[in-house]
Amino acid sequence: MDILIPQIQDSLNLGSDWIIDQVLFNIEQQSVLLYISHSGKLLTCPETGQKVGPHDHTLERIWQHVDLWEYKCFIHCQIPRIKSPTGIKVVKVPWGDESSQFTHSFEHTKPEVTVPTDDHRSNAAPE
Repeated sequence: MDILIPQIQDSLNLGSDWIIDQVLFNIEQQSVLLYISHSGKLLTCPETGQKVGPHDHTLERIWQHVDLWEYKCFIHCQIPRIKSPTGIKVVKVPWGDESSQFTHSFEHTKPEVTVPTDDHRSNAAPE
C-alpha cells in the first residue's frame, strides 16, 4: 500500500503540508478511504500573510474523490483552523473547497447533464 501513497499525494497536490495517515480498502462497499492530516507546519493567515500555528481543527469532513480502480474514493480530514485578527479561519485544503462535498478532480470529471427534448429534427435525414 505504501507504494501508492506518493502517487495519491501528487494527484491531490498535497505537497509537504499534508500527510496521508491511512488508506483503507473496503472490498464489500467497494470504496477506498483516505485519511489525511496537516503536517503541523506553520500556516499562512489569509488576511495578514503571517505564518501562524494551528489554533484547533474542524470536525472531520469527507469529500468524494475520483474513483480508484472502480472503487469509490473518499477523503477524510479534520482541517486546521487559525486565529486571525478578525476571528478563527478555516485553512484551505488543496483538494477541494470548504463548501463542497467533492474534490476538484471529481468536479472536473463529472459528466455533463443533458436535458432530453422531443425535438428529433437533428436525427432526421435532410429533406
